Amino acid sequence: MKSAIGVALISFLLLSVAAAALSVTPASTLLNPHDSYPKAFEFSVGNADSEAINIDVTVDGNLKDYIIIDSFDKTVPAGGNGKVKFTVNLPKGITPGNYKSNINAVSKATAGGSVGVKIAVAHVVWFDLLFPGRHIRPNLVVRIFPGNELDVIAQAISDGAENVTGVQITTTVYLPGGAELKTFSGTKDVAVNSSDFVNGQVKVDNPEQGEYKITMSATYDGKTVTAEQTVVLAGAPAPSTVENVATGATAIIAGQDNTVLYALILIILTLLVYIALKKR
Repeated sequence: MKSAIGVALISFLLLSVAAAALSVTPASTLLNPHDSYPKAFEFSVGNADSEAINIDVTVDGNLKDYIIIDSFDKTVPAGGNGKVKFTVNLPKGITPGNYKSNINAVSKATAGGSVGVKIAVAHVVWFDLLFPGRHIRPNLVVRIFPGNELDVIAQAISDGAENVTGVQITTTVYLPGGAELKTFSGTKDVAVNSSDFVNGQVKVDNPEQGEYKITMSATYDGKTVTAEQTVVLAGAPAPSTVENVATGATAIIAGQDNTVLYALILIILTLLVYIALKKR
């Protein structure tokens, strides 16, 4: 039993150490919308370990369909580097927006005994294509603090080619039954590749059980874009982070900082490993 615990704890500690063994250079590639595609790129995978590491390469994210892995060094030598070569083929007329993908070097140590530790590092590929003219993307963030206090941030993000002036931002908090609780509003000028926001707080005394809906609208040039989020103030425990993929809105639940707790757990695990090995 002690031996099994020791092996499990050693695996945990080796995972932390092994994760530092690999690195990528450069860390990212920013695609230029004015370049011609397809276009070839490459990056290096560094191995700081004392033993060679085998790698596989995977791709995820919303650029995945446009990235082709041409070749990669399947074994990265100890203290050395391996190459990953890839081609990006952006289609003509690709929809404007923000794109990001990870090219992951997924590895497993070739030696080191019976404990094989699987780790991964990522090279990030970015592509930002501005919308023509003036364009605003809404983003709604809701944080819940102790005492059932809501902190609402309604953000207008300019991802168009021109500055946007006079953006009317309005956000409203609704009770579970649908009645309006509070509204915040303001007018902002938003420059290209930047954002501005309206922020408001509301304390909910004796909250009703159920979902509280928060809506946001940003009106400019005679058109309106919206975002929406729901949070729970009473009843079932709320998750640490709730993300609405459709609108990009995120509700962040304020909680306790567990850094000290995690540090104590790591110290205890280290001591248990030491005791288990000493008694063998």
